[in-house]
Amino acid sequence: YFEVAWVLFHPIRVAWVLLMTYLVIQEVPRIVIRRNTLNKVKELLTYVLEQCDHSEMREIYMRVNLESIFQATRYEVHELLVESALGKGLLDVWSKAMLLNGMQKYGVNGRRNEYVRDLILSCKNTELTELKSILDSTGDYNCLFKLIYNDLRSTAIRDEVQYHIAKEAAAARSVQRGAVGLKVVSDIDDTLLCSGAAFPAGCDDRIPRHMIYPGALQLFKELDRSWTPEDPCCNLAFLSARPHIYKDVSESKSFAKFLDLFSTGRLHCVPTLLPGSLSLGLWAVVKALFIAAHGWREVGERKAKMFEQYKALYGEYDFIFFGDNGQGDLLAGQLLVAEDLRAREIADQDEESSDNSVSTSSWCPCRRKSPTPTWRWRPGQGPQLKAVMIHEVQPDMDSLGLERPEHRPPNWRQQLEEQGICIFSSYPAAALKLHYKDAELISIRQLRVITEAAIMDFDSDRKFMAEWEDWSLMDAILSQDIQRVGVLLDFQNDPLQIHFKDTSELFKQDEVNILRQKHILQGIYRRANAHLFTCGEQELSDGPDNSEDSEAEASDSRSEPVEMSVGHVRSRRWDRAVTTIGGWDLQPPKAALLKHIGSAWKELQAMNHNDAL
Repeated sequence: YFEVAWVLFHPIRVAWVLLMTYLVIQEVPRIVIRRNTLNKVKELLTYVLEQCDHSEMREIYMRVNLESIFQATRYEVHELLVESALGKGLLDVWSKAMLLNGMQKYGVNGRRNEYVRDLILSCKNTELTELKSILDSTGDYNCLFKLIYNDLRSTAIRDEVQYHIAKEAAAARSVQRGAVGLKVVSDIDDTLLCSGAAFPAGCDDRIPRHMIYPGALQLFKELDRSWTPEDPCCNLAFLSARPHIYKDVSESKSFAKFLDLFSTGRLHCVPTLLPGSLSLGLWAVVKALFIAAHGWREVGERKAKMFEQYKALYGEYDFIFFGDNGQGDLLAGQLLVAEDLRAREIADQDEESSDNSVSTSSWCPCRRKSPTPTWRWRPGQGPQLKAVMIHEVQPDMDSLGLERPEHRPPNWRQQLEEQGICIFSSYPAAALKLHYKDAELISIRQLRVITEAAIMDFDSDRKFMAEWEDWSLMDAILSQDIQRVGVLLDFQNDPLQIHFKDTSELFKQDEVNILRQKHILQGIYRRANAHLFTCGEQELSDGPDNSEDSEAEASDSRSEPVEMSVGHVRSRRWDRAVTTIGGWDLQPPKAALLKHIGSAWKELQAMNHNDAL
């Protein structure tokens, strides 16, 4: 065996050397091409930096994929893209935001930590506020919060950036003589969307799952008083317990919903999302199986911590927190109120202890061992937590708070409201509580607009979700809250223009159309689940029989949805997508599609319910 191995050793070594030589020869042209390409890119960027202004640079950055450029090039090109352009004053706030977003997607490491610091430190006052809003409006999981707390690897650079952000926020508040706007931080499940009591999302089953609570989006819009359609703005953030797993695996579903709401005009801006922790979430789910809501304590504490970190990035704004009492949001709200009170007490003590302080600025640096100072706001001049709004989805005895349920006094809710924590049953009631708390948050006109939006939202949801049988609980809650709002509006001579109707009255008014639409949608739903959206070669060749079948189905479908069996048909997949709806023309095969749908398509056209399909 040794002799055989020795005989084979030399050919194998020679073959290995030849293989390596071949691979090197093959790689040499690629290396040359790559070097020539990099040289061309450097020459092109050098020419652009000499000839273009900031508007042309922004157009160039918008047209190229900066993530791919960072990935395919080296630091010499990165230096031209960031430092050289920044030194020549060619980067406006949009160009800086696109560079930061491209580095986030590729990865912030090495020298790119310094690039992030230089880009952020180059922005002052209102420009920095605009930059932060743009970074939070990208429509994906890359945002300012992730950039500062997750992507920046250098602790010294992170501290320097945070200090600059807080300093410029203080300058913005001093210029505006107060907050520049109001940021809404909200939970998702059982606060924006109904969870349908699907564990572990939530416990509310009064309305259909994934239905948006009536009036919620309009309330968020009215609270965002600094929003205008012309200027970029992201003053809405969702703080969710849904964990971050890998890239945007878990966040993509939420952002798809947000972008759909934004594209249809129901959501006034593209929000940002602050995800939870995977380990804490899994552990909370296990504990919740045994101790119910009390298993979400760690999740509530993490939400409070993330809220404080988020607030530190937007010192020029005031904040409102929305949550529900189903899991850990009430606990998070109590912790936020306690932290806000503690920060005020510390600021008061520092103000009293500063004997030789004559400064009137809204900040005071607090030195520590590191060269970068930390930030400390002066009393009454920092970001304020205006209110904590908790949506009631279960009884108080089952909700998680700082106190155990058996230790809560009878006037527990009154004590919470004195602390700034309001528990509401619907969003018209939330708007009413905010108006009573501070008329500058919600005015009388805004209260009427929110209530009318809640009425219209609830009417359209009941019509579209006609298969939901029990609306009685939400009917009673909304009716009572809208009646309370109506009394105040009548007293202020600004009555409601749209009035609430209970479900029986609403369906009686549109009973025929509602039932017909319900049958049509149920029939289409059954056919879609039965994979009937296919067309067979036999069907396409059936000529006169198809028309007769369609007429027969048209007569039958007026009473109930038609179910068809196509097991005898040898079908092939129909790859042509239906891109036209309503009165527009159908793409062929038209006859086969009409045969599968029956008369549903004709009835939808007659009813003009294009959005229903």
